[in-house]
Amino acid sequence: MSFKYLVPILGVFLCSNSYSYAGELKIGAGIGMSSPYEGSDKYILIPDAMLQYTTETNSFGLFSIGTSGARWQFNLFDNIHIALLGTYMQGRKEEIGFSRDKNEDLKGMGDLKGAAGAGVELSYSIVGHSFYINSLTALGHRDYGGKNIDNATRFELGINSHFEINKNWSIDSNISTRYINKNYSQAYFGVTEKQSLNSDYSIYTPNSGIKDAGVLIGVNYKVSERLFVNLKSGGYYLFGDMADSPITKQKYGLVNIIGLSYVF
Repeated sequence: MSFKYLVPILGVFLCSNSYSYAGELKIGAGIGMSSPYEGSDKYILIPDAMLQYTTETNSFGLFSIGTSGARWQFNLFDNIHIALLGTYMQGRKEEIGFSRDKNEDLKGMGDLKGAAGAGVELSYSIVGHSFYINSLTALGHRDYGGKNIDNATRFELGINSHFEINKNWSIDSNISTRYINKNYSQAYFGVTEKQSLNSDYSIYTPNSGIKDAGVLIGVNYKVSERLFVNLKSGGYYLFGDMADSPITKQKYGLVNIIGLSYVF
């Protein structure tokens, strides 16, 4: 788990000893509706919060840390970048939700612990667009349903885009797909013998493969120089063994969030 903390600490240390461009701090909060877990056919209210600080140094690249994780990015060439990633890979409760009316479709499956995650990203940028491929691996030992799920890893291929409509309106978008290894698929879509005995689901052991493809669109309205209204809407579609899992009630899921953000 030490790598999760090593990246931001080392990045701050290097930035403090070299020339830095002015940093940017973004905060935001909102509320929305989303599937309680991938494969659910129900929807619940979800809170959304964001806090992210980004700065760029003259000698040591771009560094960012916050609720989206830690990122330390270097330029290999003019438009090609490599980044070290550190983040928290979310677990999953068997009872999901933040209100009294929680989703209990996974009752008996047990709680999946979250884990620190580390990875790397390679990206290519042109005006308004960034093509990327990255990987994230869960660090440390985890056991779920009596089965070892160490080193659960997912790979993501996608494109981020930004469009300026006018001085007040802009659109951000992400189109992406994910490939996961066997331990990742077991953690989020498998059912062990122990879990089968405690739930209504039959034993299921998924293989590695393409998990899903998804689209996310963000519409931003500039209220003032630093205050924005943000609307995010998107969805995913599951493939392969993930779509065939007994806990998958629906192959697609949607998310809609509205909130405010402020830039310092």
